[in-house]
Amino acid sequence: MLLKKLTFLKIHHFQKELFVSSNLLFCYNKKYENIIKNQFGNIIISKDIDSANRLSRIIKNRYKIITLEGDVINIGGSMTGGSLNKTRSSIIIKQELKYKEEKEQIIKNELEKIKTELEKLNS
Repeated sequence: MLLKKLTFLKIHHFQKELFVSSNLLFCYNKKYENIIKNQFGNIIISKDIDSANRLSRIIKNRYKIITLEGDVINIGGSMTGGSLNKTRSSIIIKQELKYKEEKEQIIKNELEKIKTELEKLNS
C-alpha cells in the first residue's frame, strides 16, 4: 500500500522540511516494481528526528519514518535509534576520569624516577 495522495501532500508541504516517500528514491527494474512498492511504499524519509517526530504526530503514526541520521519511527510511534548518541552517562565519565587520574599518577611516578636517575648521573 502506497502513501495516500492526501497524506503525501500534507507531508510534502509540512513546514518546507525534507520529507520524501522512499519509493521515489529508487531506480529499479520495472519487473521488481511490486516488490519495491511492497517493501518501501509506506516509508517516509525525513531530514532529522525532530522533524520526523512532528510529522509522525500529524499523520497519527500511520507510516514508518526514517531520518537521514538513521533513526526510525515505526508505525504506532515506537522509536529506534540510528544516530550516534552524543551524550555520555555520568558513570562512564567517572570511569574515564578515574582511569586518566591513575594514568597521570603513573606518568608522574615515572617522571620522578627519571629525574632521580638524571640527578645521580649529573652528580
